Amino acid sequence: MRKLLLFLLAAAPALTAQPVITPAPQQCVWRAGDNPAWAAPYLDESGWQPYSSWKLNPSEPRIWIRCHADLSPLSRMDRPAIQVTLAAAYQLYINGKSVGIAGNLRSGQFSLSIVRTHLLAQTAVSAQPSVIALRIAYRYSDPTQIVSDLSAGIAAGDAEALNWRRSNLVQEQLPAALRNLVWYGAVGVIGLVLLALFLYDRSRREVLILGIAYLSTAGIFVTFFLKATLADIPAAAVITALLATAVVASLAQIWFPFAAAQRRVPLLFW
Repeated sequence: MRKLLLFLLAAAPALTAQPVITPAPQQCVWRAGDNPAWAAPYLDESGWQPYSSWKLNPSEPRIWIRCHADLSPLSRMDRPAIQVTLAAAYQLYINGKSVGIAGNLRSGQFSLSIVRTHLLAQTAVSAQPSVIALRIAYRYSDPTQIVSDLSAGIAAGDAEALNWRRSNLVQEQLPAALRNLVWYGAVGVIGLVLLALFLYDRSRREVLILGIAYLSTAGIFVTFFLKATLADIPAAAVITALLATAVVASLAQIWFPFAAAQRRVPLLFW
């Protein structure tokens, strides 16, 4: 373990010192619709709009983004790659050639692993200037805040440096997520104890309802922990679980005091 820590400490400066190219929004344009011909390196972009002005329009879930960048430094790297940060299904093109895909372009389904690194061939970055194109299919304008930022982020560089960049993002998000997970994990344990007590005495319905409230509340924060770790899990499944646990927790919290008082829940509360 000591040798591993020393290696990581020695490797960190070398990885972070490698250049990472991040096209600014001013270097990118976008257009609603879906036309594979828009991946071409030489394309009339006069009808396209600046990407800095883009906002999600539910009636335009399919868009293309084109960015112009100098990727020549990548040709001198051992493992050139492009990292895309995007909460949507997409296909990545470099100079008209497809180099990566994430999610399902037909349905718009995607994974919580929204930071993905795509390896490039040396020939993919030989032409200058390079055109990075993203063919995107959005599905969610998410009210649960599991997916809060729907804009696209692009970074190019050595694969190891980009993977280190992704790890740093997880490291930044993890402390708060772990604190919540530990706290609400304890809440979940209490919920399990309450369910065990109910199995011992099935006449105590209020114990069952309180146990369900505790477990579902803990489940809410498990989903946010999965988001922080960029887990490779379908976003639709996590969002559905979050909504379901939130509804169950709310209903159980309303129901519990009436069950404890052995009274029916008034229609107004339902």
